[in-house]
Amino acid sequence: MSNKKLSVADFITIVTAISVAITAVTQAYFYFRLDALWLMPLINPSIYFLEVVKVFLFLLIIILATFALEELYAYIIRKTRVKHKLRLSEISTQELSKALINNRKLYERNFLWFYLVVIVILSFVFIVLNPIIFITNPFVFGMIIGGVLGCILIIFLEKSLAKVLRFGILGIAIILISIFNAEMKFGQLRDAPYVYVKGELNEKYRVVEITQDQVIALNDKSKNLEIRLIKADQIKKIVAEVSPNQ
Repeated sequence: MSNKKLSVADFITIVTAISVAITAVTQAYFYFRLDALWLMPLINPSIYFLEVVKVFLFLLIIILATFALEELYAYIIRKTRVKHKLRLSEISTQELSKALINNRKLYERNFLWFYLVVIVILSFVFIVLNPIIFITNPFVFGMIIGGVLGCILIIFLEKSLAKVLRFGILGIAIILISIFNAEMKFGQLRDAPYVYVKGELNEKYRVVEITQDQVIALNDKSKNLEIRLIKADQIKKIVAEVSPNQ
């Protein structure tokens, strides 16, 4: 069966579908962590649109980075690999074809390991530069990174997998990435700005999400996670830091 190349429209459709799936799972898990799944139907749809756009752009960056890494790997191979001359008269066509196939498989396998090493290195750099999720939930961070790497290994190395199973493993990777994204959002709430409500003296809430006409806010001083919707006309001010006099 011949390989069918994806058109630009098909590629964009697939990436968009994956972006929507990641956004839906991310939002559901995020509000589950806040114990506020009931809030999702009340949220302005513009939030979901912006999340889909962000995830779409992120996936495009990942795809372009993968192509760039493959080009870098190919360049390294060309510069470091010892080349051997081979006379066609010394080898049959069948042997040559088999050698080329095996060589291609070896190239793909080595590139995959190169790709995984880069991901692991970038993960450690991420921990150093942005340790929020690792500090708040190191088990989740380790589970996600390990799970995604495992999914990549299975999809690319196990050629005997059926198409349905391959898509199932891809689905697991999407879920893990979504949980990671949600944990990042949850961890960043500790540095979110405060919103003050008109008529409520010194009462402040952490900003969870902002739309054109409302703010989803969290009372992080309460023993239980208290979530509320604040309309735009009820907002007194939003500040990144609260001074001692406030």
